[in-house]
Amino acid sequence: MALIATVAVVVSVLVAVWRLTRVRAIVRRRDQARERLYNTLRERQELTVLLVELCVGYLVMERPLVEAVALSRSSAMQARTVLARNKTETDLCWALARLLAAAEGHADLMHHPRFRWAATELAALEDNAARATLAYNAQVEALNQVLASPVGGVAARLLGARPGEAFELDPKLAREAMMTLMASGPAHPAPRVPAGSMAFAV
Repeated sequence: MALIATVAVVVSVLVAVWRLTRVRAIVRRRDQARERLYNTLRERQELTVLLVELCVGYLVMERPLVEAVALSRSSAMQARTVLARNKTETDLCWALARLLAAAEGHADLMHHPRFRWAATELAALEDNAARATLAYNAQVEALNQVLASPVGGVAARLLGARPGEAFELDPKLAREAMMTLMASGPAHPAPRVPAGSMAFAV
């Protein structure tokens, strides 16, 4: 009888350790996915600086669009929670789409090598952001499912894990605007501008 009790205790401990290890792995993957997503969004914010500076001298009549992008970028940089980032990054996405749509009416800007390079880079970042969003949301869903289970939830709470919010960034509209813009000709390569080397001129 004592042997059975001992075995039961050992099995229970092993199961608990396994669940804790599994939850810790899910939390780690979620954190890694979130960091990749946020890094991509920061790259987009940095590239937005160059786009704004290039557009200022051309989009005189559309200055409110340029200012809207600058304001949206500033708000996105200040966002800290997932809910706040959902709103600010989506606002920035829409503002960029409107700015690029307006750029189509300015031939000189459209053929500016650095503008075309920046727009191409931005389109690639939108693709990366879409993939990173899917990866992050998958890990959030996996963790939330564990938290919803009786045993897994206990293990998750022991590690301080909490239910996560899905990231709802949808860059499709902005990317479509960029692809339409770039369809008129090949992009010209330009060196990447170091982060923090430019200031908004609006």
